[in-house]
Amino acid sequence: MNRLINAFVIFQFVKLLATPYKKTEAFKLGIIDAKGNYIKKQRDLKTTAEKQASNIFTRLVWNIKKLIEKVPFGKTRLASIATALFLIKEEAEKIGAEGEMLEEAFCSWLMEEHGIDYKNELLNEKFEELNLLNNLKENRHGKF
Repeated sequence: MNRLINAFVIFQFVKLLATPYKKTEAFKLGIIDAKGNYIKKQRDLKTTAEKQASNIFTRLVWNIKKLIEKVPFGKTRLASIATALFLIKEEAEKIGAEGEMLEEAFCSWLMEEHGIDYKNELLNEKFEELNLLNNLKENRHGKF
C-alpha cells in the first residue's frame, strides 16, 4: 500500500510540474500570476478552495519549477516534463516502484490532457538543439 501512495504522490508531483501556471486552480483563483509569482499571500487565503489550490505541496512544486526555469532551456515546458520524469523514475525505482510504468502513465496523461506526445516532442527538441549547435560550430569556424 505504501508503494501505491508513493507512486500517487510522485505522479501528482510530475503532473503539477508539467502543468503551465495558467492552467492551475491557483491561477484561476487569482492566487498566482502567469509566471507563478504570488499575487496573494498565504495568510490572505480565505476560502477552502484557495487554501487547497495553494497548499504546501503545490508551493514546493512551483518553487522547484522556478529553479528549473533558471537553467538554459529550462523555461520550455518540455524541460519541466523531462526533468520531472528523470527525477521520478530515479526515485520511484529506489523505493521499488516501477519507473517505466510511472513514465508510461504520465505520458498517457500528457497526451490525453494536453495533446503532447512527449517522446516525439523530446526527439524534435533534441534535433533542434543539435542543429543549433552545428550552426554555431560552422559560424565559429568561418563557414557560412
